[in-house]
Amino acid sequence: MSYYDPSKIGVRESIAEMTVIELLQALTRNAFDCHKEVYSLLEALHEGKYEIVKVKHQHALKYKGSTEETKSKIIEYLVRTMPSLTYKDLFRSIAYNVERTAQLMAGLAHRLAIIASNSIEIPKEFTESLLNFTKRFIEEFDQLREGIFMLNVNPKITVEKARNAMKTEEELDEQYRLFTFKLYEKSSGNVMAVLLLKEIIDIVEDSADLTKDAAEELMYLAMHKLS
Repeated sequence: MSYYDPSKIGVRESIAEMTVIELLQALTRNAFDCHKEVYSLLEALHEGKYEIVKVKHQHALKYKGSTEETKSKIIEYLVRTMPSLTYKDLFRSIAYNVERTAQLMAGLAHRLAIIASNSIEIPKEFTESLLNFTKRFIEEFDQLREGIFMLNVNPKITVEKARNAMKTEEELDEQYRLFTFKLYEKSSGNVMAVLLLKEIIDIVEDSADLTKDAAEELMYLAMHKLS
């Protein structure tokens, strides 16, 4: 079944739209690499490999920089082709949200470097919870990424992927509340560790919220293609 219908107003798969979607695909690849790199740092922290955290946290900054550059290309392209894209505001918003997740996760990498550099002891109970929490966020983001890659191929799958991402974010909300309660309940005696861990889980939660927002916008784009 083809989703390309040149008879309708504003040809849906115009050159301009296909180009911006390709740029969005590159953007999500870069952001996804950043998220996975941060996850590897969390694994190193969990295993007590602080030297690896101190050395490798710069890798996340590199991926963040690539994400920012690609987002700038998208914005520049949208400015040049505004009359050609009916839903340019949605494309722009998705790009900003995706790039923001990379910025936040790079900030998380910086906080992990602070923990490693100061040899702050984090109980394995909490690093394990952080790993699970972050892994679930990465799964949410991967649904968004896959949805963007399917937008010009099969928008019906894009709708499904976007819905999955939003459902995952709802699960993360519940995990966030439980994690925060456990953190305050069991680590009240270590103020520095509590503050850093709270910042870290807030970063992951904020990234999940941004991903959900991008998924909602992506679903709207996909549903438009199916109409």
